[in-house]
Amino acid sequence: MAINTTVIVPAFNEADRLAAGYERLAPVLARLGVPECEVIVVDDGSSDDTLRRAGEIYGHLPHNFFVQQPENRGKGAAVRLGISLARGAKVIVADADMSIDPEAMIAMVDVLDHADLAPGTRAPRGVIRYESPLRTVAGGVFNRVVRHYTGSTLRDTQCGLKGFNTGVARLLGSLGFIDRFAYDAEMLYLAAQLGLRVEAVPVTWHEVAGSKVRLGRDSRSMVHDIRGLKKTRYENPVVVLPPGANA
Repeated sequence: MAINTTVIVPAFNEADRLAAGYERLAPVLARLGVPECEVIVVDDGSSDDTLRRAGEIYGHLPHNFFVQQPENRGKGAAVRLGISLARGAKVIVADADMSIDPEAMIAMVDVLDHADLAPGTRAPRGVIRYESPLRTVAGGVFNRVVRHYTGSTLRDTQCGLKGFNTGVARLLGSLGFIDRFAYDAEMLYLAAQLGLRVEAVPVTWHEVAGSKVRLGRDSRSMVHDIRGLKKTRYENPVVVLPPGANA
């Protein structure tokens, strides 16, 4: 049976949160059709036993793949590696803890029948409410920065649940440079530049303890990366052979 949907789970030191994440995902895999789904867990150079735990938790699925980066390179790099390995026609990227209700994957798969990208949004009314008021304010400021530099109209560019048609995902992955958390913004920037069809999907989100994002350090790094988007020359190198040369 053909694989229709690939779920990519980037994971860095997530050994303790993978099991709870799978419990949230399992009913959705059943609805999508387990024989038609593939799960790829990309261990981004973890120092714990993330890879072993992933095998224990997801290894019974008929279509699974586990790969480990030799060192921590960042979420964007892990996602691009997963995309390169995907066998499904559609790709969904989901955080290891599945704090965003995987139920939204059902709608994403449907939306991808007519759109190129289906990013989740936790802000259908314009604001993401975190448990921490400081994080709520910081998140709003960061989103305005992202929209300014990328031209995106999305109010939640950093939602951890995103869907792509696989061909589009590979195109964006081959062009992208950002390895860490701002990879989402870069993909949306490239999608806007290429005129791709983007349709957001509302999601339900529950904050789960143990996030790897550090508000101060990572926000500064993401802003630095995003500010450089318009200065980046997105070119793919080619090899030019002289006339008559054998390829």
